[in-house]
Amino acid sequence: MRLLALNGSPRGPKSNSRFLTDEFLRGFAVTPANQAETLDIARPSDREKALAAFWNSDAVLLGFPLYTDAMPGLVKEFLEQVATLPRPDRRPTLVFLVQSGFPEATHTAPVARYLERLAGRLGCAFAGVVRRGNIEGIRTQPAWMVRGILGRFRGLGESFGRTGQLDPQELHKLAGRERIPRFALRLVCWWSRLMFWDRELKANHAYGKRFDTPYASGQ
Repeated sequence: MRLLALNGSPRGPKSNSRFLTDEFLRGFAVTPANQAETLDIARPSDREKALAAFWNSDAVLLGFPLYTDAMPGLVKEFLEQVATLPRPDRRPTLVFLVQSGFPEATHTAPVARYLERLAGRLGCAFAGVVRRGNIEGIRTQPAWMVRGILGRFRGLGESFGRTGQLDPQELHKLAGRERIPRFALRLVCWWSRLMFWDRELKANHAYGKRFDTPYASGQ
């Protein structure tokens, strides 16, 4: 199988989307005959290559992050360009990878439904959407913390490489809970503030000003 893997993150090669895509491809490569090419569509040269290769691939994997429940603008633009190209009779199978910093699966559900309809409009077979939240920071976490999640991405890639399909039950498990309990959500927010946001504020000498209201009336 010839798989075209497209990274739709504006961060390019150093993005979380590329990090997870690479794990998926490690599993995909377990089947000896499989071939994969990875392109970052944030790069103009890669986008041109992606447009030229899209309709000539056996399968296309498009991965991207959600920004407040919306796909990046460069992904929207790319899909609009794809839709204007001449389409061959034999069209690729489409599989998508959507990751989010939000922990709840409810954030990725609407775009997953859209992507399924998109595949139909393009006349392509739809293999499924790999969804996962709580991904922000995964590149900097210790190996023992991410071993399990990365193994599941590799497992999905291996399964897709053998069968051209994704296990719906595994996709459902990977997406996680639609909504998490309020207590757990508060814990996640506290942990993310402690491990990320407070560090960013201190690094930029803004921690002591985090409660300032410079635009409030009278100031």
